[in-house]
Amino acid sequence: GLLPADIGGAAVEEEEEEDEEELPVSGDVDFYKAGTGRCRGPGWAVKKWPVIRGQLTAEDCAVSCAKKKGCTSFDIGTMEEGVEECALYGHKQVVPAYGVPGTCYKLGKPDILPEDEEEEEEEEEVDDGVSHKFQHLGHGMCRGAHWQGK
Repeated sequence: GLLPADIGGAAVEEEEEEDEEELPVSGDVDFYKAGTGRCRGPGWAVKKWPVIRGQLTAEDCAVSCAKKKGCTSFDIGTMEEGVEECALYGHKQVVPAYGVPGTCYKLGKPDILPEDEEEEEEEEEVDDGVSHKFQHLGHGMCRGAHWQGK
């Protein structure tokens, strides 16, 4: 339903002020590249997330994320005409969406694996003599029209 202008307006103003509170940040902000593609994963677009910060470098976007309460990751997405955009995210299970142009970053330091486990080996394809009616299009999740069911 509709709310009287004074009731709805007060609620929006209060929410905007709360979002603008910044956490203090001193020194460099640790971040690392999670992968190629914009940040996605369960809950990536819930409530107040993502928060668009406009044209920022990865370093400036990391600082903006560190100042935003609940921010876990950010990305620099390539928009129309090559313009890059910084977006902040608050979800936990961050994965890059390879089909969406950009670069996904996570705050903090990467998990370091022992040297012998650094690179994951790809499994070899086995020719089982059966003709399959599909084509491997690459790594990542398949997407197409209406992939979110909306």
